[in-house]
Parts: sequence; structure tokens; C-alpha cells
Amino acid sequence: MGAEPFTNERVWDVDAVLELWVHDEVDPARLVLVGRLDAATAAHVTQVVASLLSHGTGRVDVDLEGIDVVDPQGLGVLSAAAREAARRGTSVHLVRPSAVVERCLRATTTAAMPVPA
Repeated sequence: MGAEPFTNERVWDVDAVLELWVHDEVDPARLVLVGRLDAATAAHVTQVVASLLSHGTGRVDVDLEGIDVVDPQGLGVLSAAAREAARRGTSVHLVRPSAVVERCLRATTTAAMPVPA
């Protein structure tokens, strides 16, 4: 049995701060991230995306406009989400990536990485 869906959840961590908002009442579902997408927050973002996908949400848009710090583990979350969505016959789209995210995506884009919409 999958985890319960997260709706408009706000997450704060001691070492890193991330605001995470889930809008799963719309199609496509929208995950809005504000703050850091890094090693300290990656596991929670992975859990939320997995929950959205396991509840048959169809496409998931990940809004990255508010991300001001991203590291390789944060990018790995996006890549893993895209692979899992493809395995389920759907997709993950990156929307409104911040300048920081854009730079990282340009430097590391692979076939598994979702392309900003």
C-alpha cells in the first residue's frame, strides 16, 4: 500500500529549508518547491513524488522557480522521478526552473533528465 497523498505540505529541516506545496486536486498535479533541493531534502521530495505517482496522478509538473540551491542529489531526484513516471506510463515536467536550476540542468543534462517545459 502506498503512502497517503500529501496536500499543501510545508517541510522545514534543521540544516536546509524547503517549502513544498502539492496541488493534487488539479490535472496535471503540481509540486511547487521553494528553497533548497539538495541532499538534506532529496529523500522527502522523492517520497512526495512517489506518492503522487502511486496514486495514479498522471503527469506531475514540478515547479522549480523558487529553488535557490540545488546539488547533484537534488538533480538525481528529478532524474529518478522522470524514470519512475516513464515506467508508469506518465511523465514529470519541470516548469519555471530558476536560474540556478537552469545552469545545473545545462551542465548535467542526460537522457534521463526531464526537460523544462
